[in-house]
Amino acid sequence: CKMILDGKCGVCAKTCGKNAIHYDDKDKIETIEVGSVIAACGFSVWDAKAATEYGYGRIANVVTAIEYERLEGAAGPFDGHIPVPSTIVKDKWGVPDKHNEATKGPKSVAWIQCCGSRSHKKKWRQYCSSVCCMYATKQAMITKEHGDVDEDIFFMDIRSYGKEFEAYIIRGETEYGIHMHRGARVSNLEEDPVTKQVIVNYTDKDNNGVSKTFDMVVLSIGLEAPEGAEEFAKVLGIELNQYGFAKTTVFNPLETTRPGIYVTGAFAAPKDIPTSVAEASGAAAKAGANIVNDPSWEPCKPKVYPPEKDVSGKEPRVGVWVCHCGINIGSVVNVPEVAKYAETLPHVVVSKETKYACAQDTLNEISQFITDYDLNRVVVASCTPRTHEPLFREACRNGGLNMYLYNMANIRDQCSWIHMHSPEAATEKAKDLVRMAIAKACLLEPLEGAEIPVTQAAAVIGGGITGMTTALDIAAQKIPVHIFEREDHLGGFATNFTHA
Repeated sequence: CKMILDGKCGVCAKTCGKNAIHYDDKDKIETIEVGSVIAACGFSVWDAKAATEYGYGRIANVVTAIEYERLEGAAGPFDGHIPVPSTIVKDKWGVPDKHNEATKGPKSVAWIQCCGSRSHKKKWRQYCSSVCCMYATKQAMITKEHGDVDEDIFFMDIRSYGKEFEAYIIRGETEYGIHMHRGARVSNLEEDPVTKQVIVNYTDKDNNGVSKTFDMVVLSIGLEAPEGAEEFAKVLGIELNQYGFAKTTVFNPLETTRPGIYVTGAFAAPKDIPTSVAEASGAAAKAGANIVNDPSWEPCKPKVYPPEKDVSGKEPRVGVWVCHCGINIGSVVNVPEVAKYAETLPHVVVSKETKYACAQDTLNEISQFITDYDLNRVVVASCTPRTHEPLFREACRNGGLNMYLYNMANIRDQCSWIHMHSPEAATEKAKDLVRMAIAKACLLEPLEGAEIPVTQAAAVIGGGITGMTTALDIAAQKIPVHIFEREDHLGGFATNFTHA
């Protein structure tokens, strides 16, 4: 930064517009009183350079799975179009030029599993990192959707133990044509000095020595305890296990060795996003019980919204936002064309395209445009209402508009994803979906939520391990609980276990 080094420039602060850049900012120490602490500080990734036989850092087209994920991402430096690293052209400032024609995509990619995990080698980890099998398969499937790419995954065995995970692996192998090399042991990687391709030398399940050449090789690196975990544990006064993660027990996976301090996610052990999210709910419940039982606790104050505008008897004034969703929609559907088309439709006052409609900037824009353009209907053409509709309803309410005067066109799941090889037809279908969403929005009427008295008690259906744990956590928050179990005893399937 020239401003910090030389005191000259300052362009980024002027460009930001959010007053988020402070060149003279200093560290501050603040003291906050809390009733509980949840340690959710994540993980670090294993240093692939320790696997010298794989040539990471030496062979240009060998990358880690984290790096590949970034290249593959719609918001990545190449807009989701995966480049072969050795073909990337950089400008005079060293920034990759994603539009340079010399940058080529791979025709073949290999994934090497358990890199840094499940081994007694020096600097390797002895445990399974639990996520690598699934993310490698996911990366291979997404890569296949970008074009005809020959894909191989080398592994000793697959550990797809999550719900429907095995079906996902089978789908990758059967529907996407991913070559699964079971029982393969990769000895080393070599670089072709002329083509820069990577030669994978391995022993197959029949103990035959084999060599195969790829444009790129991805190392599925494992997870390890986050950097600074020891110092952080000392600050919290908790213990770590032999692998450097927060110490817990089998039957209390959210509780650390210090009461009132809980752990969730990969700080306790390597785990995936669904497990981390589920654990976060459990940790929040336990932390909440501590707070409720504190005499100084006060409930949170409800959010105050601006008054709702009266739209009765008024002509519809529709605002439309058409989302690129990175390349999920934008690489198939001509989003600018759809946005311009929406402008021509009756009652549409403003129509905009946006990179990510769910980004906070766009949500704020929706709220502001309701005032600036006197909008009384909002339509967002983006992904699925299953996950994102509440966000846009909230944006409408923040702008003073009844949240039910909003409609959504799903041009991702119902258009770009299923017509990815027919962009022109997908664009026309997107126009149809947007036109229908606008027509429906014009017919919407404000709705009011009804307040229903709630009995301060909980009913838990099922007295197995999950049901009993849930009941205990609810009861810890001073809420009466009733467990309903069809058998004459509690415990569920766990009663079949004699020891653990």
